[in-house]
Amino acid sequence: MTPANSTDSVNTIYMLNGSNFKSWKENLEIVLGMMDLDFALREDFPPALTDKSTSEQKREKEMWEKSNREDPPQYTVEDAEGLADRLALLLAD
Repeated sequence: MTPANSTDSVNTIYMLNGSNFKSWKENLEIVLGMMDLDFALREDFPPALTDKSTSEQKREKEMWEKSNREDPPQYTVEDAEGLADRLALLLAD
């Protein structure tokens, strides 16, 4: 996915309003998957690499770190309104 398409995809995520959590979450998961940024959400943190780590273990660690370290979008104070309510919904799901 190109950066322009990434931005377009992020722009398709509509605002969470308290009554649309299920569809908002599904949409967010689809967009993160399209951007290959959902690996850290789906997989547990990999164990520390050693000199005996396999190439598959190294690849998984690299994928997890890439997925986890992408620059998060910048949020405004307006976006943060109701964050406690949103978090409560997320934790309840």
